[in-house]
Amino acid sequence: MVEIELKEDIVPYRKALLEAWINGDYSMLTSSTSSDYIKKIIVRKAKKRPGTRFFGESFVSSLLYKKMNEGWYSSYQWLTSDQWLTGKSLTSRFEKLFYEALHTHLGTDPLTKIQNNSKNFLYKNKIKPRAPDLWLIDKSGEHHFIECKKGSDKIHCGQIESLAIIKKYLKCLIRIINLYPEGSKLPKQIDYTEIFSRIYESLPD
Repeated sequence: MVEIELKEDIVPYRKALLEAWINGDYSMLTSSTSSDYIKKIIVRKAKKRPGTRFFGESFVSSLLYKKMNEGWYSSYQWLTSDQWLTGKSLTSRFEKLFYEALHTHLGTDPLTKIQNNSKNFLYKNKIKPRAPDLWLIDKSGEHHFIECKKGSDKIHCGQIESLAIIKKYLKCLIRIINLYPEGSKLPKQIDYTEIFSRIYESLPD
């Protein structure tokens, strides 16, 4: 088996940024160079569900990836749901914009292939691939798919699988980022290389 390295990247954040976020100050994101899509959808979600949620995705997209050309936040099931191929039943403006981005930047044929293989993986393994939090495109046109974690957050079933599928069929950059507060104990880096490589090798060409 050919090993493909996938380890968590451990990244510190300033506690003051999280405190401001909890208090409803989203300027870390809104004043950044992050895409309008990410700014608007995350602020909207954060206002509906105040607290620490969405801080990680905002920190990563606004402070770690400052030179992105375009970007999207997504909790959508675009790896397996037919509506992201057909456009049917999409109601919100954010859903429609994300649909357009998929077909414009990935292409309908590659999207169809990745969905077919995701569904096949689900059928065989009873594990549903869950798309990562962020999809960013840098100025050179390189795609980055990023799963964001904070503190004790754990990788859920289907998330490593989705990264393997995306890597296999889209040939792009993938990353897991785990955030921790400056001054606290450095979290142990989790190495997913073995399980990731095994899943990747099991996928058909």
